[in-house]
Amino acid sequence: MRVMATGFSRKGESRMSNQDAWAVDPLHQVYAVADGVGGMLHGQRASHFAIQTLDFYAPQMGLQPQAYRSCFQQISHQIYQMGQKVWGAGAKGCGTTLSVVKIEGQHAMIAHVGDSFVLHVHNQGYTVCTQTHTWAEAWRKRLGSRRGISNAPSEIGIAPSAQALTRCLGQGGFLQVDVLRLEVSPGDWL
Repeated sequence: MRVMATGFSRKGESRMSNQDAWAVDPLHQVYAVADGVGGMLHGQRASHFAIQTLDFYAPQMGLQPQAYRSCFQQISHQIYQMGQKVWGAGAKGCGTTLSVVKIEGQHAMIAHVGDSFVLHVHNQGYTVCTQTHTWAEAWRKRLGSRRGISNAPSEIGIAPSAQALTRCLGQGGFLQVDVLRLEVSPGDWL
């Protein structure tokens, strides 16, 4: 299957700098985006580090879910260590989201942590392949589809922002990584 890819990023309306980094690797058919966490001082450094380190792991990963989980864990730990060295023990120094797509033949592996979206556009419409790891999404899942709770975390004072992340690389400790394998067909978009 022929794959075409490109990348583009721009600074958001409320940010002083662009903390995005992305990779297009046609040789290994790995495509990724990382978005530095805005509430952390070195989000841009973390996102660029994640993409550069991913380049090292990309040739070895194939379509094995555990390879992606392990890769994300290692990158997360290294980013956490960078933050601790710069800001001291217990400080919030570096963090980033990371979404990766690897294509082999008619299969794609998607690995994801954070609030970026990966969409699969196909002949029957589209499918959202990733979920956002935010307080708002956690509360939606916890409380179900009741009316009037779309921004429950900020409404009840649990989080300063409904869009605050519940998972990112660099937060320390175990990182739960969402991994999905799916079939792709000629003409599909990811």
